[in-house]
Amino acid sequence: MSDALQWHRSRSYLMPIGGGPIPDSVGPAMKNLTGSDEPTVLIVASDADDGQRLKRRLFEPPGGAVEITTLQHIKQDDPSTLAILEFADIVFLGGGDQVELVRLLQDTRAEETLLRRLSEGVVIAGTSAGASAMGRIMPCGGTGWGALRCGGIPLSDAEDVNEDVSPQPVVIGEGLALMGNVIIDQHFFARDRFGRLAYLVSRYREQEVVGLGLDESTAAVIDWADERMLVLGNGSAAVLLAARFDRDTTDEPGPLTSFGLEVNLLAEGYGYDIGRRRPMARQDARDLVAATIGGVGPPALNSCGEIVSEVKIVSDIRIGDHPILDFVTGREVEFSFEGQKLTGYEGEPIAAALHAAGIKILRYSNELRRPRGFFCAIGNCSECMMRVDGQSNVRTCIEPLREGMRVQRQDGKGDLSAGM
Repeated sequence: MSDALQWHRSRSYLMPIGGGPIPDSVGPAMKNLTGSDEPTVLIVASDADDGQRLKRRLFEPPGGAVEITTLQHIKQDDPSTLAILEFADIVFLGGGDQVELVRLLQDTRAEETLLRRLSEGVVIAGTSAGASAMGRIMPCGGTGWGALRCGGIPLSDAEDVNEDVSPQPVVIGEGLALMGNVIIDQHFFARDRFGRLAYLVSRYREQEVVGLGLDESTAAVIDWADERMLVLGNGSAAVLLAARFDRDTTDEPGPLTSFGLEVNLLAEGYGYDIGRRRPMARQDARDLVAATIGGVGPPALNSCGEIVSEVKIVSDIRIGDHPILDFVTGREVEFSFEGQKLTGYEGEPIAAALHAAGIKILRYSNELRRPRGFFCAIGNCSECMMRVDGQSNVRTCIEPLREGMRVQRQDGKGDLSAGM
């Protein structure tokens, strides 16, 4: 196996699936992404029968260990389930009701472990409800173009909606935040859900969200660190964005006002760069194709038109030119993160070196232990605070990297007495 492919398979991937018949390519793709011939799989299903159905469809012959658990076991912090979750190569979230799925998973040790595993290397897939639950903002109700006329309501107010009245408002819930800036909807074209996703990306445009609508029998492979995705399956994926505007119009009465709504339709083999907000042609998604299908994809050509025999993957996520701050980078130095040896450039912000290494979770919030990462990147907020050389609350987005630094994630407020 080439170094390039091995590098890709040590990363984390999300694979939301739009429901309906799961594409034949999904099972082999999940296995290829792990880099293991015998991956350990944990299926989290609504009930045992659904778990067995998913096992037969996706993981037979199994190759590795395939365990099935139910949402009720997750809610009860079942020890055997938690033990498997610690080393599973693939975690698959079944369909059903995304509200119930999130209710049973939220604030459990399983959710905490799932979020942590994203920074270590894991494939997390989910179909239908399991796909929508991956985002921070989760669509729970409302459909058709009429959703653009009715506005949105929080999930807590959904019981007050008269179900006999049409059209219905968009019901907005809180998901698992595995991919915080992407709103995922499923059964997208089959169940006429364009309107509600268009409303959500317009309502939350100041948060620079991206809407991902997956049709049935369609999946997306998302590289969690690079924020790039590849489409698989028989249908299409829609990627929606709304332009920012100088004032909020989403709470105005009457039909929604939205400016610069962008719609991208992608079939199998095409991709989208979520971080840069641009679609990718098949040639641009070559390395994701290689990691997913287990080959090197279409041949690459050099400037002379000669075929390059192997895909070369280049990491392009180092922060070089900062729009506000000035920092001078020097020689390459070694430092450690959670005991793992990494390299960066002397003088660049610690968080920039971590970001370049694919590490995006810098700390966990005080009360709910939600993952936190880059936010302001100019030293004004607390989202990047970490423990550095034993000292808590170091703002790593402005702290220069030095040789031999010991960097750790910070849990909540950290140890306020450390380093004093």
